[in-house]
Amino acid sequence: MTKFIMVPSLLLAISMAAISLAHPDVKPPPMFVFGDEFNDVGNNNYFAGARRADQPPNGIDFPGGVATGRFSNGYTIMDAIAQLMGFELSPRAFLSGPLTDDDIYKGINFASAGSGILGKVRLLA
Repeated sequence: MTKFIMVPSLLLAISMAAISLAHPDVKPPPMFVFGDEFNDVGNNNYFAGARRADQPPNGIDFPGGVATGRFSNGYTIMDAIAQLMGFELSPRAFLSGPLTDDDIYKGINFASAGSGILGKVRLLA
């Protein structure tokens, strides 16, 4: 079931990136990211008792070698798609502080490691 949802979502994101590449003078649309640890850019850093990725070895290949909360050694898939769309990185984490108008125009990342629709998912996290 997950594959059936992931494929169209990924195709949509790649299509938007391709349009942004074809028209570099057009401002990219806001990017609102939902998902699990593959897209989390630090939302879990603000949950007590949640899995966190703000310690090494996470982030060792990220600029400055800093662990930002991404569950990877550097960039996530959403970072790559955001760069193709014309952004520097994936939008900032929703829980990382007060949002400005500029943040909303760029988009917001709601992804959280261990998230899922089924109740059993949180038991595995």
